[in-house]
Amino acid sequence: MKRVTALRYKLTKNKHFYLLYCRYSYLVSKIRYLKYSDEEYARKTYNRSTGKTLNLQNPQTLNDKLWFLKIYYKNPLMTKCSDKYLAREYVKDCGLSHILNEIYGVYEDARDVDFDSLPDEVFFKCNHASGANMIYRKSEGFDKRFFVKKFNCLLKQNYFYSAREWNYKNIKPLIIAERVMNLDGLLDFRFLCFHGKAALLLLDSRLCNSDGTHNIDGARNLYDPDFNRIQGKMKRENYEDIQVSKPENFEMMKHYAEILSSPFPCCRVDLYNIDGRIVFGEMTFFHGGCVQEFEPDEYNYKYGAMLDLSKIDFNNFKDN
Repeated sequence: MKRVTALRYKLTKNKHFYLLYCRYSYLVSKIRYLKYSDEEYARKTYNRSTGKTLNLQNPQTLNDKLWFLKIYYKNPLMTKCSDKYLAREYVKDCGLSHILNEIYGVYEDARDVDFDSLPDEVFFKCNHASGANMIYRKSEGFDKRFFVKKFNCLLKQNYFYSAREWNYKNIKPLIIAERVMNLDGLLDFRFLCFHGKAALLLLDSRLCNSDGTHNIDGARNLYDPDFNRIQGKMKRENYEDIQVSKPENFEMMKHYAEILSSPFPCCRVDLYNIDGRIVFGEMTFFHGGCVQEFEPDEYNYKYGAMLDLSKIDFNNFKDN
């Protein structure tokens, strides 16, 4: 599976193949939606990705429980928070407007982007999908025609079909232009929270290529809520080439993550620490599409136990 992913990634670096693959994969995902029920899709996808059997009758591991939530827990607030544009309103409502990154514009069509009115460097991303990013730098060659084709292709797609994450289904697709953060040594502080309490920090490095696209060769170290290193892996390889010290504002970062995640049984809150300033990234409810496994396997059960499904009143969040 890793070799297939790597090959697919290399091929999609080709601009023409990317557009073909983008359309093809979306068509396949829609066909699967018509062919399989949510439970059938969950079992097949999980087995294809991990080689393991998904347990929905008596979920024990973290992925078991996340799939269970994906199918049966329909909190409408999750749609707003999954929308990378509307999530800004939620962050403001939580009293944290000071951690929002600056945006320059929002567009419904890539052809509406007026590059002459933008700064010399801009980070473009879609609000309704994952990994749909690109950096515009005026000083470098930028293929505006490909930009329009790529993003307008993405705007026509509903990310819900890609992994059955229902919270994406009703998001209105948009392009966001925002300030570019310094990518040199940038770390992504991903706080995995259960019932409003940070349980695990996924500290990711090198997740973004210089052109703003997603880097599948990024690395990840794991830490407990007190920033003690955990000797384990979750999908990505560990990195040992840099020494990471506990940031002075780490407790504040964790506090913000807990505030933002508090209404939900499970939520991953991504934050950045830019020269001591905390910057909001995004909120994710089904980490890694619910197919990322721990090494060693005991962590699957340890963190699965922290997500207590008995605390959730599913009757309040039925399918809409």
